[in-house]
Amino acid sequence: MDVIESSSDESESENSSPRLILRVLSRVRNLFEAAGVIGMICSTLAFAGRIHWIADLCANLRVQLLIGLLVTALASAFSRRFRIAALQLVFAAATLPALSFGIPRTSEAGGTVLLRVTTANVLTTNRRYDDIQAEILEMNPDVVAIVELGEGLARHLGADFQTQYRFSNTSPDDHGNFGIGLYSRYPLEDCVRLDLLEDDLPTLAATVVKDDQRFHVVAVHTLPPMSDARFRHRNDHLKQVAAYVTSRRNNHPKIPVVVMGDFNLTPWSPIYHQFAAEAGLTSDRLLNWKPTWYAFPGFPFGLVLDHVFTTADLTSIGRNVSPEAGSDHRFVTVDLAGFE
Repeated sequence: MDVIESSSDESESENSSPRLILRVLSRVRNLFEAAGVIGMICSTLAFAGRIHWIADLCANLRVQLLIGLLVTALASAFSRRFRIAALQLVFAAATLPALSFGIPRTSEAGGTVLLRVTTANVLTTNRRYDDIQAEILEMNPDVVAIVELGEGLARHLGADFQTQYRFSNTSPDDHGNFGIGLYSRYPLEDCVRLDLLEDDLPTLAATVVKDDQRFHVVAVHTLPPMSDARFRHRNDHLKQVAAYVTSRRNNHPKIPVVVMGDFNLTPWSPIYHQFAAEAGLTSDRLLNWKPTWYAFPGFPFGLVLDHVFTTADLTSIGRNVSPEAGSDHRFVTVDLAGFE
């Protein structure tokens, strides 16, 4: 009697293992299917990025959506659900036209660098001041826009740094993430702080006088659009910057304009292109997919949030994204040239 019971227990144990594996595989498959459905919904919402903050978030995450859809399509094919895999591939393919903006293009510019600019979001809480300074000096820009400039860093840059960057227009702030500063090797004219939305969120502008040429440089930092109110604020901020650039260009048509900073916006969003069109600007022609923001460990691919825009009389002939210097952003340096 004891032998029979033992044999029955062993048989049940042997049968339970395959059933457990099948249950686990079924749940994993269901998770991949759910992720695929979410990916297809988000890739559809991305096309409405102009009108709602969630849709805009989906548009800014198009690279991540593409990766997710390809992974879920592979999982569906592995599960022999070929129709679902094909559908997920169709949605993945639909994201490609927006992402093609990031493919480097051939520049028609001349080879002489007229101005080298760096935009550096340093993170207000980042106390690695020596690393920040060393990285900027390594990039060797003519002009640098420092975003999230705190009082401590501003004081630190007041010594050795300003032997090379003697001219500045700054508005440091320790009470938020919106201190900002422009530092230049060359004299600055028309230095202004633009409180475009009357909410103490500064945008800085100044005219750089390099040899016998002038360049009007604007430093921008917008709110991250993580709610409807912030989405609208960022968009209104960009509209005001566009209006300022248009007015400036109308009054000084022979002075090129450079707009740079942290736009909290990727090139995959329609708002990006809307801003460029309204301001009469072109973006970095050598823009690639190399991210400039890595806030969360393990976040796939990061985001391209830091940009350099110019009027059509300038274009990019070189671009570099710096190594990590204590910030969640990487610094972006662009060489600007004119057309021959």
